[in-house]
Amino acid sequence: MRTGVPTAVFDCNIYLQAAVRDTGPAFACLSAAEPYINLAIATGAHFLVSRDKDLLELSNYDSADEKNLLKLSPSLQVLDPVALLRRLM
Repeated sequence: MRTGVPTAVFDCNIYLQAAVRDTGPAFACLSAAEPYINLAIATGAHFLVSRDKDLLELSNYDSADEKNLLKLSPSLQVLDPVALLRRLM
C-alpha cells in the first residue's frame, strides 16, 4: 500500500458477472460477503465499497461481528458507492 493513498475493495464486478450468467463462480459468490471482508482486512484497505445491505450494516458497529471488524481493521469503512464519492470529495 502506498503511503497517503486511500485503498478500496469493490464488490461491484461480482454483480456484473452474476447478472450475465446465473451459474458459475460469480453467481455462487453473490451472497458471500466474507471474501470481500477478508480481502479488505488483508490488504489494509481504507474502504469496502458495496451496495449489499449485510455488508453495509457492518458500518453501524452495533453487533459483535461489527465490533470484531473494527478491532481487526480500525481504519476500514464500509460504504456504498455514493458515500465513497462524498467521502473522497
